[in-house]
Amino acid sequence: MSTKLSTEVSLPRRKGLKIKHLAQQAEAVNTPLPTVQVAVHTPSHSGVGDLLDYTCERPLAPGALVRVPLGAREVLGVVWDGHSAPPPEGRTLRPVAGVLEGIAPLDA
Repeated sequence: MSTKLSTEVSLPRRKGLKIKHLAQQAEAVNTPLPTVQVAVHTPSHSGVGDLLDYTCERPLAPGALVRVPLGAREVLGVVWDGHSAPPPEGRTLRPVAGVLEGIAPLDA
């Protein structure tokens, strides 16, 4: 019996909204990927900051809506800064899971 696990997130669907999956493409590349800071909602008691670093195969504009892994789930986030410093040696960052295309980046 085969069990298929899904990493999809239930997001409201709008006509013309596409989510481009980036995680599989990012794993295939051996060169260091650019990093982005993403603002996500985290519980205050968790001790995790609101800005988290992720890798992405291409530069993303600040305000872009993205799906990112957070623990065992994926959450919606907003690219806060177009780039961030590379991770310390020996530390790996998780890749952005997807970009919500068809929506212009949010303004400040």
